[in-house]
Amino acid sequence: MSFEISSSDFTVIKNTSDWQPRPAIKEAMGHLCTVFSEAYPNAETGDTWVSFDNAVGRTTIFATPIDIMTPDGFHLLDRLVVKTVLPEGAWGLNNSLIVEANTMATTGALMVDPNTGDLVINGPSASGNLQ
Repeated sequence: MSFEISSSDFTVIKNTSDWQPRPAIKEAMGHLCTVFSEAYPNAETGDTWVSFDNAVGRTTIFATPIDIMTPDGFHLLDRLVVKTVLPEGAWGLNNSLIVEANTMATTGALMVDPNTGDLVINGPSASGNLQ
């Protein structure tokens, strides 16, 4: 597979052609590459990315430079982006379902279930609480 990131995949605030990810990002990507290579035999990896087919489409996780200051004073030099390309006509999503999915994506949380120890993605319930 030839891996290529287009400008539509992410926004780089300050593009640096000599960018190298921080050690923490490299370590995280190494771990992700190991985990997804074991889980998905079709996984392909690079120094700063992993890509694999799953039940809903093709997912690519990659590191990118960003170089911004957050309002609370943190300097972000790079980040990990997760992108899943869904098959054409995926599940007949209409506009209201897309809005619901976006709400779940922006208000959900990655958590460890205290009862099972499983890593889960929780989304908001009708009451607004994460479940």
